Amino acid sequence: MIDNFGIRGKDEAPLIKRLVDQLFDGITSSEYDVLNICGIQPYTRRSNEIDLLMIFQFDKKSSHRVVSFDYSRKNQRKIKEESGAYTHCDIPARQKIYIETLVTSVEIKQHSSENITIEGDDLFVRYGDKWSPVTSKLISQSTTAKQFLNEQISIQVHNVIPLVYLPNVSKQELLPKLGGKNIKHCLLFADSSLDDCIDHILYHQSAFGYKDKSYSVLGQPSFQIDECRKSLKNYYQGLIPGYLEQEKLEVLGKKFVDRERKKWVEYLGKKLIAFTGVAGTGKTLKLIRTCNDLLEEDMDPTLFLTFNRALARDLERLMQLQRLSSGGRITVWTIDQFLFKLAHWFKMYDDFDQFVTENKADRYEAVRDLVREQLQDPNVIAKVKKVLLREFTYVAVDEGQDWFQSERDIVLDIFDPNHVILAAGTDQCLRAAMIANWKGDANRRKCETEIIKSNVSLRLTSNLSYFNNSLASNLELDWEVKPNTELLGGDIYLFDNVNEHVLQVFLREIIEKKPKYAPIDYLIMAAAQSKRLPFQQLSKMQFDYWDGIREEDRNKIPEFNQVRCVSLESCRGLEGWATLILDIDYWFRFCINRNRALLSNKEDINLFESEYLNQKVDAEDFRYLPSWFLIPFTRAKSRMRIQLPSSGILRNQLLGLAENFSDFVHILK
Repeated sequence: MIDNFGIRGKDEAPLIKRLVDQLFDGITSSEYDVLNICGIQPYTRRSNEIDLLMIFQFDKKSSHRVVSFDYSRKNQRKIKEESGAYTHCDIPARQKIYIETLVTSVEIKQHSSENITIEGDDLFVRYGDKWSPVTSKLISQSTTAKQFLNEQISIQVHNVIPLVYLPNVSKQELLPKLGGKNIKHCLLFADSSLDDCIDHILYHQSAFGYKDKSYSVLGQPSFQIDECRKSLKNYYQGLIPGYLEQEKLEVLGKKFVDRERKKWVEYLGKKLIAFTGVAGTGKTLKLIRTCNDLLEEDMDPTLFLTFNRALARDLERLMQLQRLSSGGRITVWTIDQFLFKLAHWFKMYDDFDQFVTENKADRYEAVRDLVREQLQDPNVIAKVKKVLLREFTYVAVDEGQDWFQSERDIVLDIFDPNHVILAAGTDQCLRAAMIANWKGDANRRKCETEIIKSNVSLRLTSNLSYFNNSLASNLELDWEVKPNTELLGGDIYLFDNVNEHVLQVFLREIIEKKPKYAPIDYLIMAAAQSKRLPFQQLSKMQFDYWDGIREEDRNKIPEFNQVRCVSLESCRGLEGWATLILDIDYWFRFCINRNRALLSNKEDINLFESEYLNQKVDAEDFRYLPSWFLIPFTRAKSRMRIQLPSSGILRNQLLGLAENFSDFVHILK
């Protein structure tokens, strides 16, 4: 049986099939199991991308499971002699070797023999006028493969044997040039057989068996290939990139931290770095690109902190797609995860259950105060720094303007300000009573701040930018983005009630079965206590969904085949190819009343009580409307659907924009 994973659309697909057919020629498929994993780490600039990771084993009853050689050969395994010395245990001629599960990483090079050369003990292939080394990279690729299986698939492997497949070169063309060089034990040719492959593996991997044994065992007897197959299916089913994710991954693959073209880069490690701008200018993406480049270029691991759990799940998925998380180097935590880990790791409370019981009302506030207090102890802060600064060189803070002062102080107590990188929105305080003054606190700690400001839309297509700019102007909000001339077009749809027609327009590309789009590319935003969520209608249309409003789903990573839904309060940093904005009445009242409470320092008001939110908003209250009201309107890449308020000034403003921009603002009946 042969199962392929991650192979769809890969150029290597026909060559992988050719290699399997070549190695298992004359053997019926019922006698073996092969798992082919194609293209591990496809989106990083490091040189450890793996063309093929092959896992194979034979049926216990297959005659091909047993091999032997006509000559005695040295085994990699060492045994202890009676004298106490260790020597290699030779495998006698014609001794049976039982093949268990074998794992190999295979680099595929389609070059002809004229474009291959040998220098020392390394093989080089030619691309244009340049020669690129091949075999010197094999050890790092083997390490990457082992790490991927262990950490991502939860499958433990003892050995991954690195090989190179040259499908356009025969043994006769190259072997005479190799002589006694060790690299010949890594090469599979166009006419190599399974025996050749086993011979290479045996050169690198020990066969178990002692002098008093009549047979040896090569491979991993305990390996559960069915469990591995199941884990791989689950992994690749959930981790197929959607259209927007593919775009992000390609952007992450391009260099952002350009030391020659961007002046701010020279201040990394010297100043606090802050990306600023209004919603929709790509602050979070710039932050993650910086983290990525620090890892790629300098091997500097980064801790990424956010208070938004929906965004944390989104970024975790992106990291897994990129395969960076397999190295454990870019870590995404919410601020509450971070604080609870600190309290737990460094035993800041004696009994966790007692701590939770005593602080049921607000566990997060309690642990935040506890950590802040404990870090005043020089011994505690020294221990915390010793551990965290060994794991992370930098800390990246998303939505830095909306952090509480105590949270900011905790981060800056642990990490020096010159190793802090921020994304900070302009006038986007939904959470804290005042903007967190990172610059002022960094300055107090003798560290300057480098601010990188941008007002160019990196997400919205041009029509969506014009619409939002006009809406902001009509509502007298201090918000404006410069339309991106490279992102033309875009449509807005206004509607009163969610029905099947609205959802069909929302999910148009998927319903029309356009190949590059997936449910995960679509984003629904609604009130946290919404009674209008269209999940029943989505299920009727045979669409699955990820409900980021519910606690259960919010702790899971969304999957490829799920339409995402988050609360309006939690949509910052997220995006969708198309978005559906519900409960605008609620959001309008929430923004006004939240901003009024913040301005009057009445943080004890429960803004989520329906009675409070249903209070009437009149014309005078518009002066309390903050610019972050527009955050949900900036989440769409191409199409936005907005549920109209039932009545009032905002409804009239939106309908007025439909008249002014009738070529791209449509009203759905």
